[in-house]
Amino acid sequence: MGKTRKEFEKAAEMLSMARDEDEVVERMTYIVKGFSSAMYREMVWKNPYYRDLFQEIRESVMEDLDNLEKALRDEIYSIEENLKGKGSEISEKLKDLRRDCEMLIEEIGAKREEMKSI
Repeated sequence: MGKTRKEFEKAAEMLSMARDEDEVVERMTYIVKGFSSAMYREMVWKNPYYRDLFQEIRESVMEDLDNLEKALRDEIYSIEENLKGKGSEISEKLKDLRRDCEMLIEEIGAKREEMKSI
């Protein structure tokens, strides 16, 4: 997330020019994954076609978020295993990486909650 309003408007324009359902799904998925729901919520709910597709897209995005969170948790476990008996310089880098993973998991949780609220 964290993309600008201008980037969203460009993505929405590309969505409106989609030629078939596959393109619509691809472009809506890009929007749902990449932008805050505050930017796209009204656009989706005003259009019955988008609204119907959104339910399917939301399920797919939630599954992707679950898989990403699992991969990050696996990475944290691996980091913790590697921290055992390592030198202090390597340990600090691994601890930084672990913190980054934990922050990403928090962001995933926030995105998941955002998706549930729509």
